[in-house]
Amino acid sequence: MIIGGISDAIGNKQSPAGTLAIRQRGILIRNRAADSPVPVAYGSFKIGVIVGDAAVDTGSPNNEDIYLPTYLCHGSRDDLGIGSIDNIFFNGVEALDENEAYQSPYTASNLFFNKYLGTSTQNIADLTVDGTDLDTVFAKWDKTTDKGGGLAGVLFKLVYDIDVYPSNIPIITMLVKGNLVEDNRSEVSGIDISFQDADPDTITRASGSFVDDGYVAGDRVAVSGSGANDGSYTIATVAATILTLVSGDALTAAGAASGITLKRWAHPDNGGDNPALCIRDYLLSTTYGAGIAASLIDETSFNAMANYYDETVSTPDGNTTRFTCNGWLDTGRSVPENIADILSSCRGNLVFEGGVYRLFTTRAVTASALTINVDNMLGEWGWTTPGIDSKVNVVNATMIDPSRSYQPHTITWPDGGTNYFQSQDSGFVRERNIDLPMTQNIFVAQQIAATELKETRRGITVACICTEELLQAQIGDVVSLTRDDPDWVAKKFWVIGMGLLLNSWVRLALYEYETAVSGINFTFADADPDTIVRASGSWIDDGFRSFDVIEVADSVSNDGTYTVETVSALTLTLIASDTLAAEGPSGGITVRTSIYAHDSQSAETAATASDLPTDPTDIQSNIKDPSHGGTGLVDPTSGVLLLGAGASAMTELAFGAAGGYVRSTGAAWARSALLVADMAGGTFGAGDFIFPGDVTVGDDLFLLANAVENWDGGDVTWTHSGQANAGR
Repeated sequence: MIIGGISDAIGNKQSPAGTLAIRQRGILIRNRAADSPVPVAYGSFKIGVIVGDAAVDTGSPNNEDIYLPTYLCHGSRDDLGIGSIDNIFFNGVEALDENEAYQSPYTASNLFFNKYLGTSTQNIADLTVDGTDLDTVFAKWDKTTDKGGGLAGVLFKLVYDIDVYPSNIPIITMLVKGNLVEDNRSEVSGIDISFQDADPDTITRASGSFVDDGYVAGDRVAVSGSGANDGSYTIATVAATILTLVSGDALTAAGAASGITLKRWAHPDNGGDNPALCIRDYLLSTTYGAGIAASLIDETSFNAMANYYDETVSTPDGNTTRFTCNGWLDTGRSVPENIADILSSCRGNLVFEGGVYRLFTTRAVTASALTINVDNMLGEWGWTTPGIDSKVNVVNATMIDPSRSYQPHTITWPDGGTNYFQSQDSGFVRERNIDLPMTQNIFVAQQIAATELKETRRGITVACICTEELLQAQIGDVVSLTRDDPDWVAKKFWVIGMGLLLNSWVRLALYEYETAVSGINFTFADADPDTIVRASGSWIDDGFRSFDVIEVADSVSNDGTYTVETVSALTLTLIASDTLAAEGPSGGITVRTSIYAHDSQSAETAATASDLPTDPTDIQSNIKDPSHGGTGLVDPTSGVLLLGAGASAMTELAFGAAGGYVRSTGAAWARSALLVADMAGGTFGAGDFIFPGDVTVGDDLFLLANAVENWDGGDVTWTHSGQANAGR
């Protein structure tokens, strides 16, 4: 999409099917050789090891001891290593948990280890495991040269036991928290800073708040301009004006002084998986990245996008961060390819403009004041609408799924049901495959896929030449275009390309930002659910879709924004919580929608009870209080009374008198549970189940109605390991 950009995450490129699957499986299913490219780590993910060497201790009984120095990835750009190495797996079976506790059959007598996180000062040749120095095992290793500085990994000693290691050296994989990344938004400068050598040591600011500036325990703080205390330190606790460092991080006492700068380096658990921060880190790294100068980064655009990516959005399984970046980069690939991988996680675009790299994501924004019209447009111009060759009606997005042991998982949008887009293409399927190697949330993957699809279908593009007035524009701005010939009045477009001509004129490439419908009559109905009916034309043909957020302007009583539940040719039906005032039919009204106006998309699919998890620990209990009557349920541990103040005799649970429910006949209510047979009426949503402590799938599955009657026994939603699924 971006003209003149260094790379784009998705744009109009179709990924070869299976590319991500091949790469991901390749890094998980085998130990790689010592000369393999060392990956770069961002966020949280699972990765296999590079075996740097192997040696059998010939002095051990029956030669049963083998030493394995392994590498995972590069350490952070601040030279202090990655966040952590957590769970370790041998042949897919957990050997050590995140707390380094052994998991059977592995024990402290058959498995020894020493983790190193990739600091620049570490010396792997000088490490010991089970009391043995590595350089005494590997005779050719030299402590002065074979240090392994900047490489994160684990040194293993395996004691052979056929019952524990039946395949000799196992396939080793690990869960990793990757690089800590610099957050330029957190800079503290222009105030007095003091340093205390107090065991634990502290950094104190004279004013402002570290909490408000985003500093979090587990992050690092980089100090510059202090002289003796310049460097990076790990934060143990954060107060408004005081950072307390972890034990072992030592400062030189220094009184309050100005001219000192502090910056936060974010841990993956504390926002270090923000795509904007990861892209910036990769661009600046001279070890594993592009190695560009900091002066070439447009910090304003990177900070703005970091804030946008940090926003919380709603998905069917709860709230989540809008975009995160979790995965690894292959240093054997080119810099643009790796940048594209990170950009894919946020629908990002990186452009080189005005001598700096700018980052932006197409999204719902306020248009700039710049207007293009006959007064500043020069010569010939042209516009095109998407043809059948460029439109797609199905997008298959391959992501990395933690619930599937970090294997690739392909989701499809639209997912089942009626495909409005396919129906508009005479029933023909036109697919696009995209890889999302740094995305691990199924709902975020669907949102990216949905926007990708809609961009191909609502993509009016304009090419024009304008006067120097448009030099004020930047790639990523939204401008208004008014022309009589296509009957456009202040129609909104993205600026996606710019070129300066010799006579100071500006060549622009524009891309449609929104669809606006006007010039016809609209009828607004307060009908529960409320509807907007147009007199002619088609909402579907104009690109309006379910889950769009629309804007109504110039009406008498209904100006505002609303969310669309369903779409037909003449009718937009709104979600239940959106209300309209009866109005019309009336003219002079505009209804707009943008493909960037919604944040999440349901990923629920039909399933049966057999798809429910059979392991009770995989089911999340969530007791809901009914909104009809009573003050909530009390554990029914005795007799036929469901405790409360007052009672209503009944056999099946339904909405009754406030406070309690008594069985008129039959056995006692089940302890800590309500069976399906005890329940009548209700509509059920995610989390509305109550499970007993010893739940089994089958008759013991039970539900509690949550304020809405007339459940028809059809699909309901259950929550399983953080993913929304559908069952009966």
